[in-house]
Amino acid sequence: MRVSSATLLLALVGSAQAFTTAPTFGVTKAGQPLFMAEGSSVTVQTVRKSIDSLTADNFSQTLSTIEPFLLNDAGASTYAKSMRRIATKAKATKQAIPDGFAKAAKATLKKREKQDAFIKVKEEEKVAAAEEAAAEATAAAEAAATAAAEAEAAAAAAPEEASPEEPAAPPVEA
Repeated sequence: MRVSSATLLLALVGSAQAFTTAPTFGVTKAGQPLFMAEGSSVTVQTVRKSIDSLTADNFSQTLSTIEPFLLNDAGASTYAKSMRRIATKAKATKQAIPDGFAKAAKATLKKREKQDAFIKVKEEEKVAAAEEAAAEATAAAEAAATAAAEAEAAAAAAPEEASPEEPAAPPVEA
């Protein structure tokens, strides 16, 4: 009996720890990551609420409020989802998103660098192909000029066969 009651007591004490809060590494009590809690008052939740509450009246003011978060703190997926939601709200409220709004975000930096490198390589290939085509055209023109000069030289060196003697009349038989 003592063993079963001791086992029951230990099981109850062990399960009581499941209902206590344990500190989580890197997260505040509100569930907000520490890097956002320290310096920024704008969070993912406030940005989503701001986007959800966009109207024609507060459109530009709200965009200017959330743009620093999108530029500096938002991750790639949060940035993409927020931009999609903003575009949807802009269309619904018949507003225009300003040109270049949050285009230089940290979340898209690697993608932009990769795209710029790809474009640079393609432009270099295009320039190299154009230079190669110009070189081939020059070589073809030089070959044609050389062939023409050789033809003229051959024509000048050959004996004149342009004026052959008139052939003799065949003998007439009577």
